[in-house]
Amino acid sequence: MQVFIPRWVLSSVTRRPTNEVVVVILQDTMTRSERTLVAAGKGEAVLATRRALEEVIRPDLVSAVEQLTGCKVKAALSAHNLEPDLAAELFVLDRPVTAAPEDHQEGPRDA
Repeated sequence: MQVFIPRWVLSSVTRRPTNEVVVVILQDTMTRSERTLVAAGKGEAVLATRRALEEVIRPDLVSAVEQLTGCKVKAALSAHNLEPDLAAELFVLDRPVTAAPEDHQEGPRDA
């Protein structure tokens, strides 16, 4: 299955202090079509479509997090917000991450 998430998303990883949770926060994720639907009062349709897509691509997201962390994912949770346009992916790991892979690079950060 093709992964539908841009590479930079998978490298934008933040961990809580115990390193057992990976949280990815995405901003400005809506397509032009989704923004048009939201403006027309059809936001729930956008959220329903995103939930359906999340179910389909979840195995790919879990696989990517497992590769990046070297841990198994026990649970994966998603949330989407329309205004502001934000999404969150949360992955609960089977154990703490002991070290980041050598090729891991942080995503862009605001100063």
